[in-house]
Amino acid sequence: MHGNDWQGQDVSGWWCSEKFAGGRAYWDGERLLNQTGRDYAAPGWFTTDLPWHHMDCQLWLGRGMTTEDVHKAIAAGRWDDLFIVVLDVPGMVVEKAIETIRAAKWKGNVIAAEFFRVESAAGARDALRRIVGCGGEGIMLRRPQSLYRNTRTSDLLKLVP
Repeated sequence: MHGNDWQGQDVSGWWCSEKFAGGRAYWDGERLLNQTGRDYAAPGWFTTDLPWHHMDCQLWLGRGMTTEDVHKAIAAGRWDDLFIVVLDVPGMVVEKAIETIRAAKWKGNVIAAEFFRVESAAGARDALRRIVGCGGEGIMLRRPQSLYRNTRTSDLLKLVP
């Protein structure tokens, strides 16, 4: 999913997670693909612990690192520096996807995005301040009961400083 910019819409009760700077990735159960559908050609050890089901992910180096840094690491073959951040499970409404992500026993280089609810626009801005204060890029807000769609959508909103 690709989010639109948050422009003050009512996000009361929406799901919130950190926005991770990096390279978009899609796990199709066998291969790790970039957002244009090309195979990242990740080494086998890098994806060995991923499940059989599809996942929307982000390749990430850590807070303070940029998308450009991630692409340079991939080009240099520095897979041992990268993490796979699991963001969503296509085919599921957001609550089921979050439940699936939380229930998994992720290992090694695979981590799950943390999700929590915001009660208001002020709560979203507070979450943004907390995450940016820790070196994060921003937040993503997801409409409750929304279904994953491979498109730009207002069911997913991004908020960055």
